[in-house]
Amino acid sequence: MSLVRRALTAVVGAGVAVSLAVGLAPRSAAEDALGAAQAELTQLQTEADKAERDLAQSKQDQAAAQRKYEVTTADLVDEAWITDTFIPTVATRGGAIIKARGLSSAASAANATIDHMRDWALGTSDWVSMSVPSDGSYGLTEGLISSFPCVCTAGGYEIVQGIELSDFSMERIKAYVARLESERDQVKALGLI
Repeated sequence: MSLVRRALTAVVGAGVAVSLAVGLAPRSAAEDALGAAQAELTQLQTEADKAERDLAQSKQDQAAAQRKYEVTTADLVDEAWITDTFIPTVATRGGAIIKARGLSSAASAANATIDHMRDWALGTSDWVSMSVPSDGSYGLTEGLISSFPCVCTAGGYEIVQGIELSDFSMERIKAYVARLESERDQVKALGLI
C-alpha cells in the first residue's frame, strides 16, 4: 500500500478513535483504535524519514558520479592554443568585429549586457560568468570588479565556490589582479575614487 494511502488510513483510524471516544463505543475500543492509528502514523513517519535519507544519498551519489566524469577545459584544449590563439583573439575581438562588419562592436556589448541583466533578474539554471565585485573568491582582491562564475536567483547573485583552476589559470588570474590593482591605484592617485 502506498505511503499516502496508508497515511489516509491512519488518519481515518484516528477519526474513528475520536468518534468512539465521544461515546459511540466503550473507551477501551477508542483507546485501541487511537493507539493503532498513532502506531501507523509513527511507522509512516519512520518510512518517510528513511525515504528522505535515501533520496539525499541518491542525490549525493549522482553528484559524485557527475564530478567523476567531468571534463575540464584543460582536458580538451591545448594550453599553447589558449595562449597563442584564443587569448589574443579575445583581446582583439572588438577590432575584428569592426573589420568584419564595418560597424562598431557596441551591439555585441549591448547584447551581452541584456543577457547579463536577464540572468540576474530572472535567475539561472546553471552558473554563468558575470562581472561583479569580488568578495575575495579565487584570489581576487575584495572589491575589485571582475568576471566570476555566478548563479542567480530572485534578482540576486552568488559567486560559485570550489571550481578547480589549473596552475595556468591561476597565473593568469594573478596577472589580471595585478593589472586591476594598478589601474585602481592610478585612478585613486588622480583623485577620481
